[in-house]
Amino acid sequence: LKNYLPEYMVPAAIVAIDAMPLTANGKIDRKRLPAAPVGDERESYERENYVSPRNKVEELLCAIWSEVIGVTRVGIHDNFFDLGGHSILAVQMVARVREAFHIAVTVGTIFAQNTVATFALVIEEQMAQKHETANVQITPLNRSSYRVKSKV
Repeated sequence: LKNYLPEYMVPAAIVAIDAMPLTANGKIDRKRLPAAPVGDERESYERENYVSPRNKVEELLCAIWSEVIGVTRVGIHDNFFDLGGHSILAVQMVARVREAFHIAVTVGTIFAQNTVATFALVIEEQMAQKHETANVQITPLNRSSYRVKSKV
């Protein structure tokens, strides 16, 4: 649904039922619809779908998201905005990521890469580029290397 609908139209939970409960007039009886999972039911659902961090970058990123959003556990496939994140928390999270990893990421990155797994890939890529540029050998120019010889 996220591929086809705006964010505000995507349901927070989907509950499978055999048939829609109907009133005597044949309309949907909203009062008899099952409630979305909350509390312990929702926690058990989240435990079943939880994927733990696979490396140090994902581990630290999960800890940052957990602290900023205020949830107890974050898996690598959890969506920042589905967990309760919003633009102001995104700014805070990006600031902590910059401080923790010493890289430059923008708030737009979290909107484009909104799971821990995809955001971690961006961080790892920037860290690799930073490491490569730190190891580049710069050879200084001497005067003879740029002097033009006259044809006279």
